[in-house]
Amino acid sequence: MSDDKQFHDRIGGQIQKAIALRVLSRYRGALDDAKFYGADVSDLPTPPSFAALAASYEAIIDDWLPETPDTISAIRAFLDLAIAIVTDRHFYMMFSNGLNFSEEKDGLHLMMALAALDGWVNKIDTDKLVTNERARLAGEKGEAR
Repeated sequence: MSDDKQFHDRIGGQIQKAIALRVLSRYRGALDDAKFYGADVSDLPTPPSFAALAASYEAIIDDWLPETPDTISAIRAFLDLAIAIVTDRHFYMMFSNGLNFSEEKDGLHLMMALAALDGWVNKIDTDKLVTNERARLAGEKGEAR
């Protein structure tokens, strides 16, 4: 973890925290499975309950996913979230140890993350078109003199 302010990104940091909660939930499922099959897990850390993890995750997602990413770090966090959601779907299908996040909400969150990325890319594209058009018009004015 960096204390250097140049690396801090309020949106990206919160989205990454949500991803950490998803990963911690997968760990919780694997730990519970290990206990169920008789493994001694006393040497492993005990994560919060599934309900607590899901509540924390939903609170972060509800607060931060509607934000418009405005930095490369935030864009990468939104991409990471989309990848985490898709990965969790495959993980669930492979191991059948249950998902602790709503499939419907995951689908919505995936679409919101991708839409935010699309909006960001569209803004860059639009800014470039406006800049090019201004340059073209300035060039035309210069030729008319």
